[in-house]
Amino acid sequence: MARKKAIAKQDNQISEGRRDWTILMSRAYCRIVDIFNERVNAWVARWPLEEIKPAEVKYSDLFGKIPLSELLRYDIPRSDLAVVGKDGNIDIPTVKEFKKAFDRLCDNAIVIGSVDDEENWERINIIGSVSYNKEKDAVEVRQHERIVDYLLGLKDKYTAFNPWIAMKFQKSQYTFGFYEWCCQWRRKGTFSLTVKDIKHRFELDEHRDSHGTLHKEQYKEVRGFIKRVIEPAREELQELFDSGDCDICFEYQKVEDKTKPGRPTVTGFNFTVIKKENKLLPPPQPQPMQESLFTDARSRLDWMIQTLMYYWSNSYDKEWPKRAIKELAWKVTADAKLLDKVELFIKDTIHDAQKGKVQNVPGAIHEYFKKKLDIVVDKKTTTKGGAR
Repeated sequence: MARKKAIAKQDNQISEGRRDWTILMSRAYCRIVDIFNERVNAWVARWPLEEIKPAEVKYSDLFGKIPLSELLRYDIPRSDLAVVGKDGNIDIPTVKEFKKAFDRLCDNAIVIGSVDDEENWERINIIGSVSYNKEKDAVEVRQHERIVDYLLGLKDKYTAFNPWIAMKFQKSQYTFGFYEWCCQWRRKGTFSLTVKDIKHRFELDEHRDSHGTLHKEQYKEVRGFIKRVIEPAREELQELFDSGDCDICFEYQKVEDKTKPGRPTVTGFNFTVIKKENKLLPPPQPQPMQESLFTDARSRLDWMIQTLMYYWSNSYDKEWPKRAIKELAWKVTADAKLLDKVELFIKDTIHDAQKGKVQNVPGAIHEYFKKKLDIVVDKKTTTKGGAR
């Protein structure tokens, strides 16, 4: 009984829901979760520690004291879903791709129970509504109040994932799903899934969609299933893990049914979660950033570079963001809280620009780095040996 209870605790209706998501849809969802987490953390920060201990916070207790509207409505600019390619260029989705990703997310819902019986039943859309504003080049997302409980459940230690890491996935639409599973079972270190489980999750089984269209089962041959679904996800996580851009990946073994005559049938897989702390690494070489300290922070610093490069795309000094964030990384090693402050300033500046309150985003950020952070890396002031 105790074992079953522990396993049940790791379930989450969002994480375990069926999904046929594109890479861009996953990135959009991760951005929503990231903003949601920021808002919740801001809630908790308002309360004196002597009144509420962070480890004992019951977020539902705050609902009547802080307006839920702060959690349920926010703008997401198209640039937020940009990624940096191997060539170093910023890849920003087209308006059509951007709108389509959120449109398809609107069709996704948490479904508890079934319409086919007389038991309790509930359906909650992951996104309540979304609208695209051409002038802002952003979508406004509005959530339903009932989704809050499930998004808060993602903050549980068993199912929590890092949105900053997940925003890096670019190669396989299945990587995010396997990443969630690895995070979900991080503490236990192992998990098992049948072929049926995985196909159900990614809607690769025979099923009818919400419009009644019948879809046939895909990858009936296990060899093709491994090649097209499992291996691409494993390889992408492994690549990011090896480069220090992800703190988790996995290995797997086939589970075979040998009870029937002939060649054994693959019925599922046993997965082993690989974490940074249990991988033997050679002694680290001196780096401009401390790897152990920046497992999470490096992803956030990368986001800053990507975002600033977008706003500096027409500047005479297009490389300024890279030099500035490199200097910031050095300062963060001595003051980890500095990263939160800079990140908040950048996001607030972009948000104010969308509302017309800031006319020159690069100018405002450049001034902040110069006066508040004492970071001056302009072309004319950077000499050989001067920049780290």
